[in-house]
Amino acid sequence: MADATVLEWLHKANECAKRMGEDAKEKERCLDVLHVLLKTEVEARTIVKIRAGAHLKPLTAHVDVDVSRRAKELRNRWKQVVANASTVKLSETKTKSQPSTKDVPAPSQRNQTKRTEPPQGTRGKAVELLITAMEDVEEEHRIDATVLERIAQDVEQGLHEHFGDNGKGYKAQLRTILFNLRDKQNPDFKRNLREGNVQPETLATLSPEGMASERKKRRNPTNQSPRPVGM
Repeated sequence: MADATVLEWLHKANECAKRMGEDAKEKERCLDVLHVLLKTEVEARTIVKIRAGAHLKPLTAHVDVDVSRRAKELRNRWKQVVANASTVKLSETKTKSQPSTKDVPAPSQRNQTKRTEPPQGTRGKAVELLITAMEDVEEEHRIDATVLERIAQDVEQGLHEHFGDNGKGYKAQLRTILFNLRDKQNPDFKRNLREGNVQPETLATLSPEGMASERKKRRNPTNQSPRPVGM
């Protein structure tokens, strides 16, 4: 199903849900739309691109039990689709990253190779910290460990590509990201990253104001247009 079509169906479901108090038939229409989406094969790329989680959120929190239950079922189904796609991508990446014997330089050549990346241990530690910060203790919100690993790797890769050898900038932005992921007053930031509503690579240039909770942004209207960092 095309991106625009899925988005159109989600909008239709939300509109029906809003009008349920005016017309009893709107509930049936809303449930029918969600049923169609449940039975339709939707690609992970589409789910992430249209920010499906954000569009489903009002439906999963709806006061009508039937609508809420079906919306949650759809949300969990799409989460699994994204998780499966991420697992396959991670597996393919690891396979491609394994060099063949003929590609491995001789010891003398390796010694002459100039290192242009920070030590692997430092970057690996950053990935571990990001995974830990993204973990959620609530069973309902847990996702596959390989998905968290992939997201963390993408965040770290974005940091490395943006800051390069600027160790201070890399560490400062990493600390800002970790702080906001751990902030219990800012659950939206973690959820949006985990559910694919935020592209991991963009965090390297996202300001602290851009990572702030919606409540804090409302208190500080000047923060509505976050500026890139490191520019």
